[in-house]
Amino acid sequence: KIEKKQSRETEHVNTSGDNWMHPFGLALGINNDQFTPWKELFFGKHQSIVLVEGDIDKEYFLLLRSADHGENKLPEDIEIFPYGGTGNLSKGILLRFLKNRYHNIFVTYDLDAETHVSGALESLGFEKRKDHLPIGINSPGKKNLEGLLPDSILQSVYQAHPDLVQQAMNGTTDEKKSAKQRIKRYCLDEFKAKASPSDEYYGQLYKIVNSIKKAFKTK
Repeated sequence: KIEKKQSRETEHVNTSGDNWMHPFGLALGINNDQFTPWKELFFGKHQSIVLVEGDIDKEYFLLLRSADHGENKLPEDIEIFPYGGTGNLSKGILLRFLKNRYHNIFVTYDLDAETHVSGALESLGFEKRKDHLPIGINSPGKKNLEGLLPDSILQSVYQAHPDLVQQAMNGTTDEKKSAKQRIKRYCLDEFKAKASPSDEYYGQLYKIVNSIKKAFKTK
């Protein structure tokens, strides 16, 4: 509490309820609503985190924690957190706070969003490959995580759901968004059903894991 521009006493605020974000909002000058997607990060157990775009991306990273991947395994002590779309990466004050909060923080995002995302991150002191990395292959239709999957997985999904593919290309804005999300889910399901820990299926994903491990090791 401040009286006559002097600190008088410290107030302890209970952060276990719905008002958990209040003290952080006061300290950072951010509207409390902006904290909602980030609650787990403020009370995370680990000191190393990887931010991924969405829940489906997180599921791919969780698959990489299996001991069957050997030296390409993603360590258990790395927290994986979905930030809910690249729009949330525009919250500069919040990202700067998280960068200082954690010993290691690494941001991933789809390659097709690199133009507007990388500049924003680098203005906050994030360095490419050391703190952030675009995911995907620089080829039409593959500038996202699904672009790293074997063609056999993608073709199987496209052949099984031709109507969704058409909707993703020719629907309204909302229809395209819905179709793409459903296709992403089907790709994940197909990958889980068929993929075995090997370069054939995980080769491109292993490259991301090794980039993360290298970045964290050099800090």
